[in-house]
Amino acid sequence: VRIFCSAGASTSLFASTVQKVMDAKGFDGEIKAYSASTINENGVSADVILIGPQSRFLEPNVKKMFPDKKVAVVPPQIFGAMNGEKGLEYILSLIG
Repeated sequence: VRIFCSAGASTSLFASTVQKVMDAKGFDGEIKAYSASTINENGVSADVILIGPQSRFLEPNVKKMFPDKKVAVVPPQIFGAMNGEKGLEYILSLIG
């Protein structure tokens, strides 16, 4: 899972919080945060591309760039609370 936003500071914290929950539950995977300016390079290796709520305007273009990937904006209530449990639930809902 890759999460992108304009600067990356808050998304790094969110990614870390979700990763801790993933690790605690025994999930084999990783979530990493990147600046939106690197989406061309770092989106390629993602199974799921998440976009921070503050950068939601990027979603239509990212979906066009990666039509075969799951692309979604993290709901603000999950992101703002830095809720790793809900973040993981959201990711799992995207991948079925």
